[in-house]
Amino acid sequence: MAHVAGSSALADAGCIISEIYKQKQNDIDFSRHGRFDMLRREVAAIDGRLASARLPLGVESLDSALAGGLALGRVHMLCGRPGHDGALTGFAVALLRRILAQTDEAAPVVWCPAAAGGGSGMLYAAGLAALGLDPGRLLIVDSPSPGARLAALEDILRTEGLAAVIVEYDRVSQTSDYWMRLARRAQLAAEASGVTGLLLGWPVAASGLMMSPGPEGWHPGPEIFYQRGAGPLFDMGPYYLTALVMLLGPARRVTSSARVTHARREIRSKPRAGEWMDVEVPTHVASVIDFEAGPVASLVTSFDVQASRCRNLEIYGTEGTHAVPDPNTFGGPVQIRRSYRDS
Repeated sequence: MAHVAGSSALADAGCIISEIYKQKQNDIDFSRHGRFDMLRREVAAIDGRLASARLPLGVESLDSALAGGLALGRVHMLCGRPGHDGALTGFAVALLRRILAQTDEAAPVVWCPAAAGGGSGMLYAAGLAALGLDPGRLLIVDSPSPGARLAALEDILRTEGLAAVIVEYDRVSQTSDYWMRLARRAQLAAEASGVTGLLLGWPVAASGLMMSPGPEGWHPGPEIFYQRGAGPLFDMGPYYLTALVMLLGPARRVTSSARVTHARREIRSKPRAGEWMDVEVPTHVASVIDFEAGPVASLVTSFDVQASRCRNLEIYGTEGTHAVPDPNTFGGPVQIRRSYRDS
C-alpha cells in the first residue's frame, strides 16, 4: 500500500509539475515580445546606446519608440516630405527648444544650412524667433558644397560646449560605404563631446509591393476581382498610391507594364471550390512613379505571387530606410534601418 500511495503521490506531483511547466511556457509565449524588447535594451546598454540622457518629447508613442525620449549626445536623422522643407525645419526647431532648455544658456547652436538655392531656402531670423528659437544663439556655417558640409560634420560635433549641431544634406550622391562611415564617425564624435546632432534630409526613392496569390483562395465570389475595371491595381493600388503621394508629394509621370498570367483561374474557396473563372484584366502590374520633388517609386500590384518576403511599403532616404505600415491595414509600427547591418 505504501508503494502504491507513493506512486500515486509521484503521479500527482508529476501532473502538477507538468501543469506548472505548461503555464510557464504559456507565460513565455505571451511575454515573448516583452522579453525580446528587454533583450534589445540589454544589448543597447552594452553597446552604450542607452547610457546617455533621454529627453522626453511629450508624445507617448514617440517616447516609447525612443526608449524614453530623444537620446542626448547622439546624432539623429530627420527626414521630411519633399516640397515641405519648412515643416522639417519647424520640427527641428521644436526639438532644439527642448534641447536648449537642458543646456547652458550661453552654449551656441551650429547650423549648417543647405545651399540657398535648394528647396529649403535661407534661414530667416524673424521666422526662427517666431518659433521660439533665439537667432542670437545660432552660429551659421555656410558652404555651397554638400560634400564639404558633411566633411565638416565630424569636427563640429567633436567641439565641446555646443548646445546642438544641425546639418542639412542635399544633392549628395555617394556610396553606401561612404554613408556608413560618415554615420559612424559622426556618432562617435557626438558621444565624445556630448553634443546632440540633427541631420536634416529628404527621401530619394520608394517601393510599394502588394503581391499575393489572388483572392480565389478566400473570397466566396472572387470573379469580381478579375472582371473589367478590377484587377490588383484597381483593387489595392489606391491605398498604396495615396500613401506614396501623402509621403512624397504629387507625381509628374507614371509608366507601367502589365501582363495576364493565366487566362482562366480556379476558385479554391467554398462554396464554389473547383469552379473556373475567366480573367479579363492584367493580374500583374509593375509601375514606375516619378514625383515632382525628385524621388522615384516602384509600385508592383499582383495576384500572381505565391509568397514574398518583401515589405509592403518602404521609403529610401539618403541616410536610411523607413518601413511604413501596410496601407491596407491603416496602422502598425514604423521601422527604421540605417544600414544593411541593422536587424
